[in-house]
Amino acid sequence: MKSAILSLVVAGMFAGTSGCGSDSKSATLDGGDGKSLSRFIGTWKPTTGTGTTTCAGQSSTKPVTDNTVWAAGVSSDLVQTDGSCALLANVTGSTASALPSQSCTQMDGTTTATLSVTAYTFSLSADGQTATESGSAAITGNIGGVAASCSFLITAAYQKIAN
Repeated sequence: MKSAILSLVVAGMFAGTSGCGSDSKSATLDGGDGKSLSRFIGTWKPTTGTGTTTCAGQSSTKPVTDNTVWAAGVSSDLVQTDGSCALLANVTGSTASALPSQSCTQMDGTTTATLSVTAYTFSLSADGQTATESGSAAITGNIGGVAASCSFLITAAYQKIAN
């Protein structure tokens, strides 16, 4: 399976290239329902991290280099906002967790890949200026008529660079 193409799909969900327009949920940014979403909202720069795609027993690991941008969501507390796939998350305490049953399909020429999130968290440090990300997903694809199944794992650390 072409790891480079699937990595682009994976990046769309996890590495800060996901996106969706959203309206502000100002009533819940701080207070209201007890959640402090403003601590998450903004641009986060990766300081370390890797994403690993495994297909047919072969792994490809790449560094996490794209910023992650969180905004207030409409159908969730938060949404990543800068690409072609949306990652929706709800907040409990200092952790944002992906909503269940999310998937994203992307096409590139004769390649179609669907990424289905199996787990995802973005956890803030006590000072709210750094965070850790952990996630996994299943990828199913069709490249030139050949079906394939892959897995993806990501772990990364981030520093907040803008609100």
